[in-house]
Amino acid sequence: VTFEYRHRRARTRRFKMENCSIFKMTGLLRISLLFFFVYSALGQGSEPVVRVSQGILRGAWKVSTNGRTYASFQGVPYARPPVGKHRFREPQQVKPWLGTWDATRALSPCLQYDPFLGKITGSENCLFINVYSPRLNPGANLPVLVFIHGGAFMYGGSDLYKPDKLMDRDMVVVTFNYRLGPLGFLSTGDEFAPGNAGLKDQSFALRWIQNNIMMFGGNPDSVTLTGCSAGGASVHYHYLSAMSKGTFARGIAFSGSAFASWTHAVKPAQKAKALAAIVGCPTTASREMVDCLKYRPGEVIVNAQIEMLEWKVHMFTPFTPTAEPTTARDPFLTQYPYHAAQTGSMHRVPLITSVTSEEGLYPAAAYQTDPSLLPELEARWDQLASNIFEYNDTLPLNLRPDVARKIKQHYLGGQPVSQSTFVRLVQALGDRLFVADVGRLAQLHALRSGQPVHVYRYSHRGSASLSVLMALNDNNYGVSHADDIMQVFNFEGLDLNSAEDQKIRNVLLDMVYNYASTGVPKLPNAPEWTPVRPGAPELDYMEISSPTTFEMKASSDFGQKSFWDSLGFLEIDRYQHHIRDEL
Repeated sequence: VTFEYRHRRARTRRFKMENCSIFKMTGLLRISLLFFFVYSALGQGSEPVVRVSQGILRGAWKVSTNGRTYASFQGVPYARPPVGKHRFREPQQVKPWLGTWDATRALSPCLQYDPFLGKITGSENCLFINVYSPRLNPGANLPVLVFIHGGAFMYGGSDLYKPDKLMDRDMVVVTFNYRLGPLGFLSTGDEFAPGNAGLKDQSFALRWIQNNIMMFGGNPDSVTLTGCSAGGASVHYHYLSAMSKGTFARGIAFSGSAFASWTHAVKPAQKAKALAAIVGCPTTASREMVDCLKYRPGEVIVNAQIEMLEWKVHMFTPFTPTAEPTTARDPFLTQYPYHAAQTGSMHRVPLITSVTSEEGLYPAAAYQTDPSLLPELEARWDQLASNIFEYNDTLPLNLRPDVARKIKQHYLGGQPVSQSTFVRLVQALGDRLFVADVGRLAQLHALRSGQPVHVYRYSHRGSASLSVLMALNDNNYGVSHADDIMQVFNFEGLDLNSAEDQKIRNVLLDMVYNYASTGVPKLPNAPEWTPVRPGAPELDYMEISSPTTFEMKASSDFGQKSFWDSLGFLEIDRYQHHIRDEL
């Protein structure tokens, strides 16, 4: 009886286990089928829908330049609005939402002073990300191109850069906003406002991409981080920050380097104190000053920044990235960029960087908006040169007039600033603000990272240029800063649709896509694009002068770096390793 009882019990238990396994398998099958049908309904319905970690998004279908349908999700919050007690602080996690988030349209850029419009625009509720994908399939495994907008860390927004051209390629494109000007980069040099909030926003967005991009068909292990101007300098900053480690596989810094003088503040607390005084906040102690600034209207703070600009056409903000104190909680960077790079404190991933042939048209094209500006610059050259060439903070006051005269002699042959010497002024500004430090970045990254670094110089003039928007005329002053990126994105306000534009656009798009897909930059029918030789005295770069003209060149003095290094600026290797600029 005992044996039969045990036998029956064993059979019953086995039957239950077998049926349980069948039920489990059936349940898993049902769940899988349910996921398939839900995904199909979400991704392929009248509107594209995707679930991210914070909730469900409803986007819109759009059409690329060549007629390809892609999914667009705009205005997706990636961090909490940085207002009130969160102003000047690191970004905070956004709370999950109920229902479906409307991601069919662009939302506000960050609060800013726009020198092109001459007014304050935007909102502090601005930490939004945009994702564009040709295939909403979590298994698509497409390369991801992340683009950080430029604007001198003072203005701009992600929605100015439309992805219609890029969406003709098999890649996911991501853009986002980040805090700008004093709201993004004010620093008291201590723990009360350590600075770099805007760069921390960017790093936070990169983490969001890592966590969510698969749902848009992207491969989180194949992220190419790109940006132009301040966005290009930002790319370089992420190479140097532990906060962004593991968030990208390679990068392209278009016309930007964190070594450039305008990309980092060496006396941030002085600037914070000056701004606080303008808006009526106490200036003797950091805690009280920051507490006061947190509750002043954002527009008042941004307007105070305008009062601090030293010339009416100044195109750079006093509030930029800085080295944070080592006491700061979760700092983005505690060393100045050159020190970090020199010691090898960088992410060892490949890099492309670039310049244009007339980089200095930013800011010089703006000097063409009023016939009185060049004569004023000539009359006040000894005072204004330190402003436009960005060395007010890195050269003692008594030495500035002499250096101003050396610059004029070297580039203008001692001739007055005028229309006849404008081209040479453009060259001087370009070398100082962009070219020399892009070359420095390329050579040092190649030397310290052990990764391939490719450089190109873009000298093809399209049918339009950024200089047209800045100068408010159609004169051909050359190939402006950012003219290459204008071919890659659809930029509001520029019509680049000639046959020649389409050819050069395809060259640049293919180069970007090949690099994002394979890690190897390729140009059609071009000679071998050789990387920078680590430790070599010459910088190797590819000259792109037309859709069919490519030439490898080498320079031993890219951007006339030796001249600029001879002027005694307290920059690059002359920075103190730990500048304590506190109130």
